[in-house]
Amino acid sequence: MTENLTDIGGIGPAIAEALEEAGFETADDVRAASVDELADVHMIGVKSAKGILEGGPSHRGRDPKLTKQRQEAIAEMLENGQSVAAACRCNGIGQTTFYEWLERADDQDEGIYADFADRVASARGAGEAKLVDDLLDIAREKGDARTVLSVLKNRYPESWGEHDDDDAGSGSVEVYLTSEKD
Repeated sequence: MTENLTDIGGIGPAIAEALEEAGFETADDVRAASVDELADVHMIGVKSAKGILEGGPSHRGRDPKLTKQRQEAIAEMLENGQSVAAACRCNGIGQTTFYEWLERADDQDEGIYADFADRVASARGAGEAKLVDDLLDIAREKGDARTVLSVLKNRYPESWGEHDDDDAGSGSVEVYLTSEKD
């Protein structure tokens, strides 16, 4: 049975690809290399090269930034109506990283990035629903029919949007606001 490069402690798929591009085709090729030879490979420094060659269980490469805890913290902020920018800043990542994680989800049917994309989509939906509910509650309290009509036009443009049809007529619509939720 041939050992894959990823079977070596500290080598994940990305490092394995970099090693293969540098000419290290087998696990034996990696084990026969010097620290300096491995450290010259893209994405591997001296510390990582030493850890790979030592092969100890203590070396697992860099801790991934996307953890379940970080995913949940970002999602909770999005559910509460916070922006992606704010959720990223509060959780120690850049927006570029956030969107790269979502792009990685496109390549996964399951896994941490796919889970992240699903959780973000759900959180954004919940956040939007909460904000719209709050906006409509305020509009009802203030008797602000324009806000309610604006939400209707944006959410249901086929029924409430502007029409260019000659058959549409020029009648008006009366909107009654109540303080009770439907």
